[in-house]
Amino acid sequence: MDRLAIETWRKIDTGDRQGITFREDSLTDHNLWVLVRDHPGLNVHRFNQSEEKRTGADWEWWIGADSTGWICLRIQAKRNYGISYPRLDHPGNDDDDYQYDTLINSCRRDGQYPLHVLYNGWHRRAFGTHDGWPRSARWLPCTGDFRPPKCRHAHPMHFGCAVVSSFAVRAVHSPGGKNRRLVAPHISNAKPWSHLFGVVGPFGRFKTDAHELHRGAATDEWLDWVQSNLDAMAREWQVGGSRRAGRASTGSEHPRLSLPPYADAVRHRTVEESVVYQEGMRPAATRVMVLDAEADDEPEEQSEEIQDPFSLWD
Repeated sequence: MDRLAIETWRKIDTGDRQGITFREDSLTDHNLWVLVRDHPGLNVHRFNQSEEKRTGADWEWWIGADSTGWICLRIQAKRNYGISYPRLDHPGNDDDDYQYDTLINSCRRDGQYPLHVLYNGWHRRAFGTHDGWPRSARWLPCTGDFRPPKCRHAHPMHFGCAVVSSFAVRAVHSPGGKNRRLVAPHISNAKPWSHLFGVVGPFGRFKTDAHELHRGAATDEWLDWVQSNLDAMAREWQVGGSRRAGRASTGSEHPRLSLPPYADAVRHRTVEESVVYQEGMRPAATRVMVLDAEADDEPEEQSEEIQDPFSLWD
């Protein structure tokens, strides 16, 4: 995921300067395709019909197992253009003011987690700093509170795919004002998207509060940690639309869900043969990805070393 974030950063930064603009859809399709290509335990399908307008989701990600239940992430993707995210102004469905309101309301109704993935890329000195990070923006990924370049847990290019609670997006954008679309206040609430599933240490291993995990591990304990992490992200912002301090609890605030027929068909790669458009059960988003923690498939060994982003940024 960090490698994809770096690649996304380069596409936006160099692509925009060369007049080759990658939109959210093309970035999402490529990133999901690479994830599935490199990890046999993942399956993805792009549907022709979905409830995307009703839910506000660009893709839906189911993670879990039949024995433990499933958690679901509904994700809306936005990319930066220069120093802002202008498409955060996208109107919502029916009575919703904005698209993120539609996403949040659909998740409250159905029991999913509303998240934004922010696709980013800018020249190192775009914000007038030597480290490539907006001076006014917070830096969340470091457990030691170091900012770049001293932090070794993440690099600004890992924010090529950054994840943030949709409640935090609404808290920044909905009051209006000139800062509502700017990169700095939104990126202040974000982390690299790989941090959804564990904190990446300097030596390339996932670490959680529970125990150290090898890459690709998918245990019940890991699933509990992911859910607790998601709960903390939501709880910090959702009360009154403002920031509220909170730490991950031991018990999840979202119930585990059953896998709907369309997602089960994606998991078993039988979409073309299955009747997945049952009444009221059309996919919530065009793209549906499923990670089965009990799948027999093991992740393939990486054939190349993960590149050090600190050596890539000119």
